[in-house]
Amino acid sequence: IDVSDWSSVQSTVDDIAEKFGGINYVVNNAAMKVSGTILDVSSETFERLLRVNALGFWNVAKAALPHLIKSHGTLIDVCSGTSESLPSNTDAYFGSKGTTYSLTHALAASFGDKVAIRGIAPGPVDTPLWREGKPPEVIEQMLAGNLGPKVEIPDTIAKDIVYLASMNNANMNGKILRL
Repeated sequence: IDVSDWSSVQSTVDDIAEKFGGINYVVNNAAMKVSGTILDVSSETFERLLRVNALGFWNVAKAALPHLIKSHGTLIDVCSGTSESLPSNTDAYFGSKGTTYSLTHALAASFGDKVAIRGIAPGPVDTPLWREGKPPEVIEQMLAGNLGPKVEIPDTIAKDIVYLASMNNANMNGKILRL
């Protein structure tokens, strides 16, 4: 679904809850990326990034929270924009994804007594989105650990998400696991 479209998100989440008798866990993770600096990316493109990366994140949390409150469930946010040393030419992406970090903390403050809210900030993950715009030789060097920060694989992130979901620790509420 288009996570920037509230009615689509709400109806999909409600349909899932009805089909499965509720919702216990939600992993809030959707993004689009555009490379370039603020001087390269149009305001219209940045607005689209905000609609997916920030508003989409909001919409999923907003639709899921009533169901998670009923089940005393867990919301796990996949966050970005938490570092002071971001790669160049990612202004629009991280400008739009920074919301994920702050919203995780805000939701934990508002709903932490009813829902477990946690985040994970994995850094670069080997996905088609991450590979976009990178020459094959750069990808090879980065995957080998010879250039830039460690690049995670999706399976590792999935295991970390399962770990966060399985935790029964109130002290982790609102915390973001940084990898």
